Amino acid sequence: MTVSGPRVVGAVLLVCGLLLGLTAVREAGDGSLAVDGPRFAPLMVTVLWSGLALVYLLQPSTVDSEPANHKWAPVMLVGALVAYVLLLEPVGFALASAAFFVGAARILGSRQLLRDVLVAVPLAFGVYLSFTQLLDIRLPAGVLPL
Repeated sequence: MTVSGPRVVGAVLLVCGLLLGLTAVREAGDGSLAVDGPRFAPLMVTVLWSGLALVYLLQPSTVDSEPANHKWAPVMLVGALVAYVLLLEPVGFALASAAFFVGAARILGSRQLLRDVLVAVPLAFGVYLSFTQLLDIRLPAGVLPL
C-alpha cells in the first residue's frame, strides 16, 4: 500500500473520528442510544465520518493518474473555503453553500457543470430548510426571502 494524499486524509479523518466518538460517549454521560437521546446524533456522525475515512484509506492509489494541477487543489479549496466564509452572511447559507459545492467539485476535477449544479442547489437548500425548519437552528438567509 503506497502513501498517497487520499490515504493521508483517510488516516487523519479516522483518528479524528475515533477521538470525536470517544468524546461523544464521554460527554453524553449515561444517555441511551435512543434516537432522541443525547448520544445518538454525535455517534451517528462519527460512525459515518469513520466510514468515510476507511473508504479513503482502502481505495486504490491514483497518484499516477492525477492531473498536473492536482497539487494546487488543497490551496484552491482553502481559498474557496475562505470565500465561502466571507459570503455566508451577506449572500446567505443556501446560495453560498451551493456555490461552494459547485466550486469544490470543479476544483476536485469535475467537468460536468450541469450535474454539479443539479446536485449542489437541492443539497444546499435541503440542508438549509432541514436546519431552519426541522431543527430550529438559525442559518443566514442572506439575499433570499427564506
